Amino acid sequence: MPSNKSKPEETPLQNVRLADVLHQSRAQRLIQQALVSDRFPHAFVFHGPDGVGKEMFARAVAKLLLCESPQTVGDTKDSCGVCRSCTLVDAGNHPDLHLIFRQLAAHHPDSSVRGRKALDLGVDVIRHFVIDAVGLRPTVGPVKVFIIREADKITPAAQNALLKTLEEPPETTILILVASAADRLLATTRSRCQLIGFASLPSQFVAEQLTTLVDGIGVDQATLLATLAQGSLGRAMTYAQDGFAESFGEIAAMLSGLDRMSAANHSKRLVEMAKDSANNYKSRDKNLSDAAARREALGDILGAMATWYGSHLHAAAGRSQPLPGLRSGIDPESAARSIDAISDAESRLSQNAHAPLCIDGLMFELASVAVF
Repeated sequence: MPSNKSKPEETPLQNVRLADVLHQSRAQRLIQQALVSDRFPHAFVFHGPDGVGKEMFARAVAKLLLCESPQTVGDTKDSCGVCRSCTLVDAGNHPDLHLIFRQLAAHHPDSSVRGRKALDLGVDVIRHFVIDAVGLRPTVGPVKVFIIREADKITPAAQNALLKTLEEPPETTILILVASAADRLLATTRSRCQLIGFASLPSQFVAEQLTTLVDGIGVDQATLLATLAQGSLGRAMTYAQDGFAESFGEIAAMLSGLDRMSAANHSKRLVEMAKDSANNYKSRDKNLSDAAARREALGDILGAMATWYGSHLHAAAGRSQPLPGLRSGIDPESAARSIDAISDAESRLSQNAHAPLCIDGLMFELASVAVF
């Protein structure tokens, strides 16, 4: 029988209720509408940028569905937060709440599955921890809730195996797939679920949360990291942990003094920075491949570069910017061309282009754009 004991990779979220998930009004509205409808959907896809509250919201929905004394305030329903089921959910120990994630492969009964790196959510994990478990009766509550983290990393074979479960689950089973991009799921998977999109968070809100959650961070640094994170609190927290504000200062200095003579040296330094950052990603996820860690690191760097050029567009439009190191010689047209060049580089890297050559080409292109 699949185990539902809390694993080391699970992070309990203390006292989280639906009302605690802020700035996701559309998701709140759709769930409340579903709660009062005659038939609550049996499968959802919560999709949107990482770090904006999708999993937090999924756990809050599960908490409400499992709650022994749900509360109604006006037109909204929420968990009571104090009953036995709510307490178990908060502790990460509710037997009817199943969190599914890549690292569960290490707890699979087959030693050959345990011996693999958990790069994706494969069919073995999905069969054992989801498909084989949905037929079991709830242990405590009226339903069982499965939250599948990083659902866009479910392999096509695993998604195909899951289709019947998504289409005809037991009445006591609710499945919530959490994905950064719904279009990375098969169309057959999406068609069997209600899709609920999540938006980026306001930068001011992210900055305020950083000053509360991160010890010793000042308002200026929190504002900078919130801007760089583009509305993702999770990404901003990672940036704070990795000291990305200092890295951005170096990137801004490179771009502000960029010319054809310095492009090669700057390119080499960016690749070195990406290597260091990739090590940080791998330290947080031992199952992450070198290539995936490098893509994450380069994505952060290129995103920061695009944000720096974007600040010139904002400045030209008269909107204030918290980013340092603006270059007076870059007009809006040049900034826009630079952002397009960065986007093209991101696309090539996503197709496994050779990173040093790709960054080399980008820096020389940016240097050319900056010359008048």
